[in-house]
Amino acid sequence: MTLGSAAENLLDIKDLTVWFETPKGKRLALDRVQLTVSRNDALSIVGESGSGKSVLSKAIMSILPKNAHLTDGASIMFDGVDMVRSPERALRTIRGRRIAMIFQDPMTALNPTRSIGAQLSEGMRFHFGLSRKHARSQAIDLLKDVGISSPEKRIDQFPHELSGGMRQRVVIAMAISCEPELLIADEATTALDVTVQTEILELIRSLRQSRKMALILITHDLGVAANYTDRMAVMYGGQILEIGATRAIFQAPVVPYTTALLDAVPRLKDEAHAHLRTIPGRARPFAPEERGCHFTERCPRAESACQTHYAAASRASTGQEYHCWNPSC
Repeated sequence: MTLGSAAENLLDIKDLTVWFETPKGKRLALDRVQLTVSRNDALSIVGESGSGKSVLSKAIMSILPKNAHLTDGASIMFDGVDMVRSPERALRTIRGRRIAMIFQDPMTALNPTRSIGAQLSEGMRFHFGLSRKHARSQAIDLLKDVGISSPEKRIDQFPHELSGGMRQRVVIAMAISCEPELLIADEATTALDVTVQTEILELIRSLRQSRKMALILITHDLGVAANYTDRMAVMYGGQILEIGATRAIFQAPVVPYTTALLDAVPRLKDEAHAHLRTIPGRARPFAPEERGCHFTERCPRAESACQTHYAAASRASTGQEYHCWNPSC
């Protein structure tokens, strides 16, 4: 499932399957993922918890834990660099410099024993060879860029002295400090209240546009995906079931899982005290040998073929690509 030519793509993922060795046996995290991201693209990845969104982001960064295994045919190419087979020394020149990541919880993403300035300067000193004084000056400018007041004071403070919203802004400043070409935001606003969430998302959008970065926005919130990204990928059980223009998916979803996700979103026109719509059943872990569509057990349109075979990629008349034996198109 790929869009665009290889020359246009900043990121090109092919046949990415990842499984973990656990005390309960092998557990599949990603299953035959195909994905491309072009330069200056804004892609959201949505799906329930456990669908593989965060594992995909860590696979792109090549920071999966030691008990993670990739199949032999897996390929993650970033601007011509093989992120799967390149040595660690080469990957260090890419992480933080060309690909950066905003993690879910800013408190755990920051070292509580080091000042904001020390953590913000570290990447610039490593990748650009800046002096301590020059890096500090750049760090102060970055804090201004992300909307932190009194940056000259904040730079010497520690994470526990800042609010959750300010810590998240610091994490964003760290992510953009080396002017990456691809920014991955993994549930970057989960721990924040709604007002601060909007401010952070607007900040990410503004920085992406001004710095001409590609963006992968991982979120549970379909409203966030609708407002801040141009394309959307829908994941379930480690599989990308549908991908295409965000507007097209919202207006004409093709895969039953996408339809179910959209139906579960509360609407202002709903009657007061109406029951929220849910997806029957629950997500479960999958083993690598389970080769069918992982949504089969919860799908109202499932056929016998769904249990044993993952449908080949098809294209809907509305433009999105999908994997489904019984789509609504």
